[in-house]
Amino acid sequence: MQNLKILSATLLNKTALLTVFLPSLCYLYLTQFVGLLVATVVLALYSIIVDLYFKIMGKFVYVLLAFSVIDLVISIWVSEQYLQTMLALKVQIYAGQSALVFLVFALLKKPVPMLMAEAFAPALRNLKGQNAQGYIRVWQQVSTVWVITFVAKAIVFHFSDGFSEATFALINSLAGWPLHIGLVYFAIAYSRNKFEQSDFAVRL
Repeated sequence: MQNLKILSATLLNKTALLTVFLPSLCYLYLTQFVGLLVATVVLALYSIIVDLYFKIMGKFVYVLLAFSVIDLVISIWVSEQYLQTMLALKVQIYAGQSALVFLVFALLKKPVPMLMAEAFAPALRNLKGQNAQGYIRVWQQVSTVWVITFVAKAIVFHFSDGFSEATFALINSLAGWPLHIGLVYFAIAYSRNKFEQSDFAVRL
């Protein structure tokens, strides 16, 4: 129950609303009423602006910015006839790239889940001062699960050809923030359990 409270507090704030919920809902709405092309262009432009504004994750924000620029380029240069196929391919590439980024950042002792958690809950940094090695190790373990999940996502989108635009947008959205919320919840539950087992002085 405490994990759900933490998740709610994490998600129900201005940053989460502007970077997660609003763009996902707009993407579904625009795809349904004006088409996939317009929805993708609008979302890409919106994401670029938001990524530049919310620099709370340090250098990782430029990784997110790159993905938004790629979406915009695909939307402008690819024929609408092949847009869905290219977007599906982009999602596969994105998922694979994300898995690689998570892996590299984890090896560099800057796990992406840790950067995201600290961005939304700065008090977590107090734990790092008590046992930096153990703190980072926990987030590296979380990153491992995230890597596996994004590899699975890439495999799923490999078989997404043949869907209507609305169905594709729905699947794309479900594999977006709902999946991310699940990963965030796992990160919260797993890290709290590990930190309490390690007897960190500061409780989450």
